[in-house]
Amino acid sequence: MSEFIPWKSQPLALWASKYAQGKFIELDGRKTHYIEKGEGKPVVLLHGFFYDSDLWAANIDALAENFKVYALDLWGFGYSTREPLDYGYQLYADRFFSFESRKKVVASRQTTLLGFVVKFDTCLVIQANCRNRATKILFNSRTPSCFE
Repeated sequence: MSEFIPWKSQPLALWASKYAQGKFIELDGRKTHYIEKGEGKPVVLLHGFFYDSDLWAANIDALAENFKVYALDLWGFGYSTREPLDYGYQLYADRFFSFESRKKVVASRQTTLLGFVVKFDTCLVIQANCRNRATKILFNSRTPSCFE
């Protein structure tokens, strides 16, 4: 997008139909947006609070050269549902489990989870709930350059 468009200028469904670059999947009855690109071992990218899958825009193509990349808009963010829910680490971990089950993401402990800031805690909850989910958990705590 070349021009600034206020987020609440139109309903989420209309906004998503115009601008969402990924796909949609129903998880537990709620619309979830994600980007899927590349082939190979899966890498799942989880954004931090107040961000969305666009946080990873500069990384997705490079990672997709060697991996199957999934960048999710977690509930409450991006183009995913915005319903009032009990948002927190366990909710996001549960949505990851729903997503991986529907998309058959995990293949014999070969998934890498990459969390940005607070989503690292979500990655830890995922690993604590099922130790065989991921081979690597990576954490990025750097502040995006737009805030420096």
